[in-house]
Amino acid sequence: MRLKKILWFSLVALAIAASVGATFLIITKESPVALANFTAAWTEKEPEETISMIFTGDIMLGRYIAVLREQNGGDFPFTHMPEILDTAKTSLQVDEIDLVVGNIEGPISSSNYVNPGTAMRFNFKPEVAELLDKVGFTTLSMANNHTLDQGSDAYQETYNLLTAQGIHAYGHADIADGPYTFTKHEFATKTIGFLGFNDAVFPLDEATALAKIAETAPKVDFLIVSVHWGVEYEKTARASITELAHQFVDAGANFIHGHHPHVIQNAELYKGAPIYYSLGNFTFDQYWSPATQEGLVVGLKLEGDEISTTELIVDLVNKGEPKPRIVAPVLPN
Repeated sequence: MRLKKILWFSLVALAIAASVGATFLIITKESPVALANFTAAWTEKEPEETISMIFTGDIMLGRYIAVLREQNGGDFPFTHMPEILDTAKTSLQVDEIDLVVGNIEGPISSSNYVNPGTAMRFNFKPEVAELLDKVGFTTLSMANNHTLDQGSDAYQETYNLLTAQGIHAYGHADIADGPYTFTKHEFATKTIGFLGFNDAVFPLDEATALAKIAETAPKVDFLIVSVHWGVEYEKTARASITELAHQFVDAGANFIHGHHPHVIQNAELYKGAPIYYSLGNFTFDQYWSPATQEGLVVGLKLEGDEISTTELIVDLVNKGEPKPRIVAPVLPN
């Protein structure tokens, strides 16, 4: 009887060993299904890509700003740009600002035209293209009422000078679907598109603009519409502008970057899309009021499907240099 029990236990042990051995053999032969399941179970989820941007208002680098540039030298009027970028990074909780966007309020050209001081025709010297790149601008709208101040050749030269510096220039004064209306930035997981429209002095063809938005939106992951519009020096966008902005969003815009009134206007969130009707001036020689000597810088962060914004007021110190406004803390009584 004892011998039978020993034999029985031996057979059971051999069966178990054979089973374990077979299992080990299957794994070590790298079954594709087994390894696929194992990999899926242990692969860490890729972190969402974070894309950060800031938007500024009107940039005018001629007239008295050009005189001050000659007097001050250096990076004037962008001496405080590092502070602006650092403040934005802190507010957005990012290490870098990926895109710096503004409205270049006039042509950059080799034209010999010199503004007599108060005339409403602008001309910026070619070297400012290098300056704009140096201080961090990546993307500039040319869609405004001063784009053609030196003619269509100067408009083309503006595009060429900015592009040569690696700056994405886009938009036109009177064409809603022209060759430079659209530009884009490609990131690892997202494509950010920009459309530039002008509705100041040159009336915007709204139907064409809406069609362009509807055509472009499906081709990018996030569509920004930069638009020059509204009434100068009014602090609230009119109902007609608000209605047009809503139509832009309905057509596919995800963010609206407004400029032209030279003062900060209201903002709103419509169907999840932030709309900033006017960011005011970023550098300009309009010295007659506090409202024209300040601007709004908007920070935007995309993280997966999440959108967050932050806002920073800049004061135009030294007759044109945007500098972050320091807000004194409110002390308890």
